[in-house]
Amino acid sequence: MEHAAQVYLERAAYTMASADPTLISRDALLGVIETQVRRVYGCLSLPFTFIFFLLFAFCANLHEDITNVYLIENGLHKEFESAHSVSTLPDLINWLNVTFISTMFANEMGSTPKKINVLGYNYLVGSVVLEQTRSKEVNCSDVLGSLDRQALFSNMKCYPFTSMSDSSFGHGNMSEAEARVQDPQESDYAGGTADRTTRLQHYGRAFEPWDTNRGKVGRRLRIMLPTSVERLLPKSDFNFRANFWANTPQRLWQEHMNYLLQRSWLDKQTKQVSIQALLLNAEVGRARLEKLTIRFALSRGGEIHSQLILDSLIFGLFLDWRSVVADIMWVCALVFITWKTIHKTWCQFRQGNLIKSCCSLWTILQCVIIAVGWACVIVLCITWYLMEGVTREYEKVVDAQDRDIPADIQHVGEGLHESAASVIGIRAWYRTMIGQYHLVLMLRFFTAFKAQPRLGVVVGTLENCFVDVIHFLVVLLPTFCAYAVAGCFIFGRRMEEFSSYQRALGECFKMLTEGEYDWPALAAEHYWTAAFWTWTFMLLLVLLMLNMVLAIVLDVYTDMRKRLGQSESVWATFVGVLLRIRFRRVWISGKELMEGVSCMPPMISREDLLQTFSKMCPRQADLLVTACRHENDIKSVRTDGKSHVMKMAVAAKLSVDKVSAEIHKLEQCLLDTQTSPPKGDESWLAEVARETHLQNHWLVTIQWKLQQLHWNVQALRALHGAKALANVQHDTQTQQRIFEL
Repeated sequence: MEHAAQVYLERAAYTMASADPTLISRDALLGVIETQVRRVYGCLSLPFTFIFFLLFAFCANLHEDITNVYLIENGLHKEFESAHSVSTLPDLINWLNVTFISTMFANEMGSTPKKINVLGYNYLVGSVVLEQTRSKEVNCSDVLGSLDRQALFSNMKCYPFTSMSDSSFGHGNMSEAEARVQDPQESDYAGGTADRTTRLQHYGRAFEPWDTNRGKVGRRLRIMLPTSVERLLPKSDFNFRANFWANTPQRLWQEHMNYLLQRSWLDKQTKQVSIQALLLNAEVGRARLEKLTIRFALSRGGEIHSQLILDSLIFGLFLDWRSVVADIMWVCALVFITWKTIHKTWCQFRQGNLIKSCCSLWTILQCVIIAVGWACVIVLCITWYLMEGVTREYEKVVDAQDRDIPADIQHVGEGLHESAASVIGIRAWYRTMIGQYHLVLMLRFFTAFKAQPRLGVVVGTLENCFVDVIHFLVVLLPTFCAYAVAGCFIFGRRMEEFSSYQRALGECFKMLTEGEYDWPALAAEHYWTAAFWTWTFMLLLVLLMLNMVLAIVLDVYTDMRKRLGQSESVWATFVGVLLRIRFRRVWISGKELMEGVSCMPPMISREDLLQTFSKMCPRQADLLVTACRHENDIKSVRTDGKSHVMKMAVAAKLSVDKVSAEIHKLEQCLLDTQTSPPKGDESWLAEVARETHLQNHWLVTIQWKLQQLHWNVQALRALHGAKALANVQHDTQTQQRIFEL
């Protein structure tokens, strides 16, 4: 209780002393100095963070060339969008035999060597790879296992989607298909002519398994979202592949495709069909290879799901000198951040605060920024190295294509597809990395914003409401997941949006944030069940729980805004930084201020600051005093409640009681002395009276001298103003005279 009384007594004394507009508290001044040091550091780090972010975004855009990639790939998407209309196996056969070949040869250039291009500017390089994976053909009784009535299905054939076949096929119609193959002609290729046997062997390779692991670089499947196509594409080491070369005439393309279809290259065992082509475009921006991949997944339910993927491989790492300069500047900034963090960590280690420093969010964020930044640099260098291999394979393919070597004996293009696949897999991760890295850099902005009071209100609101929001999510997430699972069972059989748990969660999140839904589709079956699910979802989650999140955030923001009061604006902070730069020669650093103020009395005036720090400019003193007064106002707002007033009054009452008790003790001692004076010697009373009379005389004299000094000060102020008064106050002789008095 005595400690609490002492605390509130000091607060009461501070409140009474702060009523004087010319005085500020030493503790408040120390707090203001420390806050200003952090604020200046944060304000100076904000431009660096902004420049670091812009440099990285500029470098990434120059390397990825997103705009030009869109211009190329958007046209290719539209050109091959007819693949999405394929829904059955006959549709796929017709699309391959008619639509695909006609699209590839729509802009054929009949010169020698022949050049196939798409949309007039995208030239086919190497071969078009047509490949498939197949299931095994087994008895349905083997698939059903231990069912009692499995004998009913013993005569039926099944094609398990999880199985994988590596057996050759297509022997039934082989003779008829070979009979329709024409003899090779000298006009087919300028670089030579193959015999009929070689051509039939070339066509027949599509029915023999091709081991994907025998290449120099293994295939790398692209990481994508779990779409319907991805769920229907199990990993397979064996494919059945056919190559259609760029220097092959359209007549031979058509003959090759007819040969495959007549030998039933596509049948019930087919699980996946993939078409891959490399298209060279040197018209838009830098020269690049566009890898076109069209994938068809044959569901065992009878439906075919299609997917069109385009990936870009740009020749050359840098666009021009701007890209080189930007990369060098960004790497230098990353080196500076790395060195700064290592130096700070070493200083904390020497001070014994390494664990505390490493556990701070700022240090963790800095380490993540540094690690991901260097990872981006390393991956970019690896991509550059691998692109050199792609360039070498490309030169081989172009050389063979210029010499117009017959497709029946050509195998140069396989290495180009494998090299391109390896680079595409790495660049897919690289694009994801640089996209997420921008979000990580955004967190650095929040740290810099926290240094400014007005901007810190927003950041502080997010920090303070984080715990409440987490607790609220404990209630929200189970409810949300329950509605998603229920929607999957209610609507999943007839609506693609709810056909799986993942899709149901995504659709429910869309409804939660947008507040919109397709009511006719939901209510098409079981009206009242759909109505109950939809209406309760909207009332409970959208209208109630989502608004509760906003209420939590707004309540925290209002409380922080009230506690901070009229805090310093962004413009005022900017002006303060400019003043610091302008008066940098006479501006006292924060370290010197902390050391000097620590030795000053509890209550300090502006003149005391100027006297202690002789080189301090008046503007800095005014800023410090103003900031202290503002801090005092904020504390007054925080402690103006009745409870604080009562506590300070009780503390003052306890102090008064202690003083009364001490006075009572003194009076008691005096009475005891008067009642029993020493015998035989009463001269001490005369001595006490004489000393008392002398003290009274000196007190009257001092009072008269002080009155005269007050009259002199008033006269000096009337004649020469307040400036002359300040000079007199700093005159050492006058201070000595007052001391003598």
